[in-house]
Amino acid sequence: MSELFSAIVGHTRVKELLVRAARGTPSHSYLFFGPEGVGKMLMARAFVRALVCPKAIDGCQCPSCRLVEAGTHPDLRLLSLGDESIKLEETRHLRKSSMMSPILSPYHINVIDQADRLTAEACASLLKLLEEPPLAVVNILVSARPDALPATIRSRCLEIPFGYLSRVDLTAHLEARGVGSSLRSRGDALPEPELLARVAGGRMGEALRWNEPEAWKRRRRYLEISWEVAAGTPSFDQSDAILKEKDKRAAVDFLRTLYCAWRDLSLWCIEPQAVINTDQTQHLAQIATRRSYVVWASGCRLIEDVLGLTTSPVNMGMLLPVLLFQLSTSGTSRVLHEDTGPTLKQGN
Repeated sequence: MSELFSAIVGHTRVKELLVRAARGTPSHSYLFFGPEGVGKMLMARAFVRALVCPKAIDGCQCPSCRLVEAGTHPDLRLLSLGDESIKLEETRHLRKSSMMSPILSPYHINVIDQADRLTAEACASLLKLLEEPPLAVVNILVSARPDALPATIRSRCLEIPFGYLSRVDLTAHLEARGVGSSLRSRGDALPEPELLARVAGGRMGEALRWNEPEAWKRRRRYLEISWEVAAGTPSFDQSDAILKEKDKRAAVDFLRTLYCAWRDLSLWCIEPQAVINTDQTQHLAQIATRRSYVVWASGCRLIEDVLGLTTSPVNMGMLLPVLLFQLSTSGTSRVLHEDTGPTLKQGN
């Protein structure tokens, strides 16, 4: 296995496929898809280096490799606009540059992160490039929401699925990297790798993000709110504070933490060894028996419904307090109305 790819944890079959492609003739277009934070962009960067490096798939510190690392390689175009939509002008520029001959490497390489954020006009423009790709072009689309891409786009890409990392692999990788050791030496309270791997849910990106001291403090605060809701005493002031945080991911992080808490409550009486928040066993023991497994499981499905809406322009300021109130009641059910979005309704 190439050193470029062996440094990436998991995804063995994907690495083998990309190594063969780099050694031979790559497809003109790929779609890397799978959950957030599992290493799709990390794999895309390694694949780019494997394609442009004169030492084939091993990588080195040659000019091409250094330029890729710096993001200034003349044959590489990277579209990564965060939460913004990818508009027509960006894909037009991509198409225009792809028609020129490569300067330093065998290929023009276009990487589009969060490709599901392409506008309809940008998709139509990109489709022209995918339908009639120049011989020396490799397109790599990356998405956590492939279903949001038009079928015409997906059908012209070689789809590469990415799954969650196993907890064992993720824990071992975090231990090998000494994650958290330097911060713990300063007295910061951070999780052990095994707990971090559980909380991250098989996503390396999430593990590294939660390993920051401030992020771990936020998790503890989110869990405190979760236990209050589970005990029937929701704190709406705290939910308002979450929505006012500058970090746009705060609401998503809270909902995921809330979901993990509800999942643990549903499992505590039947499979306690499977809980995620192993540092919260005291709360789980105190609260889990207050409701039935069915009620906790129903709450999990309700939280999942709301999580699915975080990628759409829904008013979380209105939805989140209603969700917390619904979860705090003795019964939960979910009713989804196509015209108005989710309506949270107390069960019998």
